[in-house]
Amino acid sequence: MERKNQWFVFDVDGTLTESRQEICPSFKRWFLDNMPMTRVALVTGSDREKTVEQVGEDLWSSCAFSIQCCGNEVYSFGNLVHREDWYPHENVIAHLKKELMESDYDIDRRYGNHIEIRTGMLNFSVVGRNAVGPQRKHYAKYDETARERDKIAQRIRDTFWGLDATCGGDTGIDIFPVGKDKSQAVQYLGTNLVFFGDRCDPMGNDYPLAKTIEDNKNNANGVFHVSGPPDVYHYLQTLLSWLSE
Repeated sequence: MERKNQWFVFDVDGTLTESRQEICPSFKRWFLDNMPMTRVALVTGSDREKTVEQVGEDLWSSCAFSIQCCGNEVYSFGNLVHREDWYPHENVIAHLKKELMESDYDIDRRYGNHIEIRTGMLNFSVVGRNAVGPQRKHYAKYDETARERDKIAQRIRDTFWGLDATCGGDTGIDIFPVGKDKSQAVQYLGTNLVFFGDRCDPMGNDYPLAKTIEDNKNNANGVFHVSGPPDVYHYLQTLLSWLSE
């Protein structure tokens, strides 16, 4: 397989960056210097603004595709090529507010931004999207044991026909119409994909794309389930070396 025919596809939060953090400067320089950017795609549940905050305008606009909001907003080399809006019914919002009030987590209401409507989807966070550093880590540790996000996501799927819910990053739940998930990326990228994601498990928001890639026999290199940027760097060094032979 030739390197020039290979798509390199990356989740952002928890994959190219630590959760809600900026990309490591040295890793960013290495990435821009060594990756074939005309064959690089970002696929994330976040919107453009948050992704640019994390990876920088230079890296973001250098990517052949930046597939935002689980594929409901798509850019190519920084130019918008697709946008599909969706607005949740008021019953969905009411349900999420109820989930927030009934959560067993000791919520500090100062953080805020628990329900964030994005292009074609919404993101729900018990601890709040505005939580940072220690606050996010505290909730993530709680969720590892309580599995609160998994339970909330399952209740959403059980309650609202036609909606799907998956866990993304350390604190959030992505909610969208069934099929409007990260697997939409294959419409733009086709086959011969290698994907790096931190939430490729069945409850994670990387899972629909990971499963689509693994189910397609043309995707010889498949999926790398990573735990963060160091994993990505290690795998990329090996993969790029192999593809250049």
